[in-house]
Amino acid sequence: MVVINLNRLKAERIANGISEAEMGEKLDKSSSIIYKYENGSRNLSLDTFCKMIDVMGFEAKDVSIFFADESD
Repeated sequence: MVVINLNRLKAERIANGISEAEMGEKLDKSSSIIYKYENGSRNLSLDTFCKMIDVMGFEAKDVSIFFADESD
């Protein structure tokens, strides 16, 4: 099963100089929701994930860095 690497998602947001509040503002969500997405306490939809990587400026060819193969 392929899963989104939430630690990488958070690290890339920080590396791009985007705060939780700024990400939340761009997605019309609160900073606490962004925190919960990144820490796995709230499910991250594919649509929201795509919006987050767009805000960070990633191209489609680069998104594989956010996925991890998790064996059951």
